[in-house]
Amino acid sequence: MTTRNLTAAAAQADQADYFTRVNWHIKAATDRARQAKADIDSVLAEAKAKLEGVRGREGEQRLAAQRIQRLEVIAAAADQHLKEIDAHAQKYATSLSPDNAPISHDEAKGFWMDAVRISLQVSMLHEDAREA
Repeated sequence: MTTRNLTAAAAQADQADYFTRVNWHIKAATDRARQAKADIDSVLAEAKAKLEGVRGREGEQRLAAQRIQRLEVIAAAADQHLKEIDAHAQKYATSLSPDNAPISHDEAKGFWMDAVRISLQVSMLHEDAREA
C-alpha cells in the first residue's frame, strides 16, 4: 500500500469515527430526554396518588387537581419533544445510509446540536414538573 493509499484510508476511518461519535451523542441526548420524560411521568403519577389521598377536602383537592392539569400539559409537551428528537435521530440514521449522498460534518453537527437542544427542553420541562 502506498503512502497516499494509507492517508486516504486513515481519512476515511477518521470520518467514520466522527459520524459514529455524533451518533453516540444523538443517542445519549435521546436517552436523557427519555429519562426526563419518565421522571415527569413519575411526578404526575405521584400527584394523581396524592389527589386520591385528599378526597373530601375540597381546597386541597382543587389544588391537587390544578397541579395535575399543569403536569399533564408538561407531559404532553415532553411527549411532543420526544417525537421530535426521535425523528431527528431517525433522519440522521437515514442520512448515513450508503444509499444516500454522504452528509457533511456540519450537517452531522446540526443533527447533534438539534438533539441536544431538544433534550435540554425536555430537561427544563422536568424541572418545571418538579416545581409544579
